[in-house]
Amino acid sequence: MNVARSTLVRKGCVLTALTVAVLLAASSGTAWAQTIGFRTSRGTLEEGASTDPATPAPLKVTINRSGNFNKPDGSDEGTEPDATFEAFIRATANHLALEVVEYDGVSSPGTVPFRITARSGDAAADPVTLGTAGSFGFREEASRTDGVANTIELTIENVTGNASDPDDGDWNLETLVLKLHAVEALDTHLTSNDDGARPRMVRFGTRQLTVTVEDDDPLPKLRFSPPRIQLAEGNMLTMTAGVGVGAGGRGSLPAGNESIRATLNTLATSGEDDILLSVSPPEAVGSIITISKGATALEADSQGRYVVGTIGGGGDDGAVDSAAGTGDGIALTVRAVDVPGFRDEQITFTLMDGRTEEQKMADGGAIDDSDPATVTVLSGEETPTVKFSEPSVSIEEGGTETVHILADTDQGDQVGSATVSVSGEATIVLEQGGDRIAGGVVQFGGSANAELTVRALGDLTLDDGEEKMATVTITDASGANIGDPRTLTVTVVGATNVPALPLVGQLLLALLLAAGGARLYRRRQ
Repeated sequence: MNVARSTLVRKGCVLTALTVAVLLAASSGTAWAQTIGFRTSRGTLEEGASTDPATPAPLKVTINRSGNFNKPDGSDEGTEPDATFEAFIRATANHLALEVVEYDGVSSPGTVPFRITARSGDAAADPVTLGTAGSFGFREEASRTDGVANTIELTIENVTGNASDPDDGDWNLETLVLKLHAVEALDTHLTSNDDGARPRMVRFGTRQLTVTVEDDDPLPKLRFSPPRIQLAEGNMLTMTAGVGVGAGGRGSLPAGNESIRATLNTLATSGEDDILLSVSPPEAVGSIITISKGATALEADSQGRYVVGTIGGGGDDGAVDSAAGTGDGIALTVRAVDVPGFRDEQITFTLMDGRTEEQKMADGGAIDDSDPATVTVLSGEETPTVKFSEPSVSIEEGGTETVHILADTDQGDQVGSATVSVSGEATIVLEQGGDRIAGGVVQFGGSANAELTVRALGDLTLDDGEEKMATVTITDASGANIGDPRTLTVTVVGATNVPALPLVGQLLLALLLAAGGARLYRRRQ
């Protein structure tokens, strides 16, 4: 027992020593005298925001320095300031660097439409204006005992355009990504010497800032004018595909040289045929309607879409109307070819921006799909009226009766189906062709006459000669009108010679009775 206890003690000491060693190693590698970084990783700026009182306010963010000059390595000098590091910070005005690492998806761009100003220490100190890159630092502040300011304030302005018109001509969100670096002199304090003689003094916390510039231009939207048309068979009408803003794209485009209108005008004169048309149901084109642009009929591509024209354009010149701020639009002629049967056909048109995502960003931004436009083709034929052949029938319990649902007019054979529902106390089922109808749907089968069988089931609660009622109601008829009588009253009369149980139930009961009788007989024997 003593040997075992001694072994456990030795193992415990070894584990404790290893744990202490790991903790010391971890603490020496993660302890820092100072941490420098942005207080936030994201910010938002309005388009054209600057220090000019007449424009939206700029974005102000803070770079923070926390900690002190003390050595963090736990050595004998760990509670004393590191003289070399402290002297370096006090003597070096620009020991940090700010770099634009990305702008609108482009890494390390050469120029950006922003002005970035850094101010450190007391408010009286002159700010440092940075371009796509620049250096600055924490300045000495007389009120602090350690002589180092805690924060640097960055002021970020969007200087696109000019004071009178800060619009950049598109409607994209812009993204600016800034990264905090150390200049070479400070970089020597970021890592230890190879021999470990100097501890790590500084680390970066949040060193990257993403700024989103919210564009004040509305998102353009494709639109149809008019959004709804009706066509009689053989007739034609013109619908115009264009671009607008706001709900449904009904609003006019902004005016001005630096505007959405100018961008769309450029697309209209130099772009490709990028407006696509989707039609639902697709089989309607050719069978019910035709669509043409001028004298040319539109043909579907491999995905079933139709190329309409150039974004922002229309007419012969493809330009945007400078006075109204809207495009002339692209005229499409829709002609009704044929409408089978008596039902009006409704077809849906939707316009889509067919450019790639890269093209959208390069051209100014995505253009929203149009709200669906509807084309209703009128049949011009008289609508049939569907009704029961008689208003009521009487059936004995267990019996059947045949009734008919009729569709009048010459278009009656085009009805297709009717839907019925059953209510009431009588227990009945509806059959067609020897099968119970599914979902209450009665098929006409290309005829104006649908035959329906009403079957009265056995009912234990129905005495001989007693009556119960049920009602069958026509609720729909494939777009046809529903006439009178639309309801069929079914009277079920009780009959004692009708078994209450169906055949399967009778057989099961007979088997049970036979088995019980046989068992009783064996016991008596």
